[in-house]
Amino acid sequence: MKEGWEYKKLGDVAEVIHGKNQKDVLSEGGQYPIYGSGGNIMGYANDYLCEAGTTILGRKGSINNPQFIKERFWNVDTAFGITAKEGYDSKFVYYFITSINWLEKNTGTTLPSLTQQVVKSVELPVPPLSEQQSIVDYLDSAFAKIDAMKANAEKTLNEAKALFQASLKEMLEPKEGWEEKSMKEIVHPDCSLSYGIVQPGEHIDDGVPVVRPVDFNNKVIVRVEGLKRTKKEISDAYKRTILKGGEILLCVRGTTGTMGLASDELQGCNVTRGIVPIFFDEHANKMFVYYQLLSPKLQTEIQKKTTGAALKQINIKDLRALHLFFPSLSEQQAIVDTLDSLKSKVDKLQENYDKISQECDALKQAILRQVFE
Repeated sequence: MKEGWEYKKLGDVAEVIHGKNQKDVLSEGGQYPIYGSGGNIMGYANDYLCEAGTTILGRKGSINNPQFIKERFWNVDTAFGITAKEGYDSKFVYYFITSINWLEKNTGTTLPSLTQQVVKSVELPVPPLSEQQSIVDYLDSAFAKIDAMKANAEKTLNEAKALFQASLKEMLEPKEGWEEKSMKEIVHPDCSLSYGIVQPGEHIDDGVPVVRPVDFNNKVIVRVEGLKRTKKEISDAYKRTILKGGEILLCVRGTTGTMGLASDELQGCNVTRGIVPIFFDEHANKMFVYYQLLSPKLQTEIQKKTTGAALKQINIKDLRALHLFFPSLSEQQAIVDTLDSLKSKVDKLQENYDKISQECDALKQAILRQVFE
C-alpha cells in the first residue's frame, strides 16, 4: 500500500442509503428526479433521500452500473444511494465503486442482488483527502478524453445511420410506374402470414429450435445457435410457420416492426406467437421488401396499426393489408444493391463503435486498477 494510505470499509467512509418506494412522493411538479437501479429517471418527487454528489448503485437488477448524480434525488427501493461522509471526497468514492465488479458479489439467485451488508463491507484503500481530490482530478481528465473518443465514434455512426435512413426514405418513395400491392398479394401462395407457437413450453435439448423476438437482438441474420427448443409435437401443431429458411421474420408483438432474416440453417425450425415468417413469389425481391418494411413510411404504418397498452401487437388482418409499392424486378435489384452497400458501411461503423466502446471501458478499468490496487 502507498505511504499514507489505509484500508477502510466502504461503510466507514460513506453512508449507504436504502431507497424507498416513490408512490408517496411522486409528483408531476416534483423538482427532484427519481432514479432507478440503472440510473434511469422514473419520474419526479417533491422530496429527496440523497444529497447531490451521491452515487447510485443497483440493489436489484442493474447492480453493475453505478452512476454519479450531481443533484439531490430520490432513489427507489431497488437502488442504494452511496454518499461520502465528512472528510472523504464523493467523486473518489464513486470512482472506487466503479472499479468493483459487483456481479462477483451478487447474492441473488434469479435476479442479481446486493445487500447493504455486502456493500458496506467492501474494503477500499483511502489516501488523505487532498490526495483523494488529486486522484479525482486525474481520473476526471483521463475519463473525459476516453469519453470524447467514444463520443466521436458514436457521432460518426449516428451520421451514417441518418444517411441510411434518408436513403431508405428517398429510394423507396413510390414513383411513377410503381405498382401498389398489399402484403397478402405479394407473398408466396404457401405463405399463410400466420402467428407462430403460442406456448413453446420448457427448453428441450433435442427439440425443435424456435425463434423468439428476443433472438433478433440487433442481428439481421438469425441462426440456430442459442435458440430455445420445443417438443416436436408442439412445433408440428403449428405447421404453417415451420421455416423453410430465408424468410423475413417480422415481429408482430411487443416491439412490432422489428425484423430478422432466417438463415438457411433454420429450415425445419419454428417461431413463437410474436413472429410472422414471410416469403414471396417470383414477383417480389425479398430484400426489396425487407428494406421497404424497414423504411420510415412502412414502420410508421406498422406503428399506427399496433394496438394495446400493456402488450402491443399488430393484427394479422392489418399485416396482410399493409401497402407496398413495386417497380420492375430489375429496378428492385438495383435499389437493393445500393442499399446493401450503404448498410454494409453502417455495419462496419457499428462494429468499429462496438470495438472502441469495449476498449474504452477496458481502458477505464485498467486506469482504476492502477489507482486502487
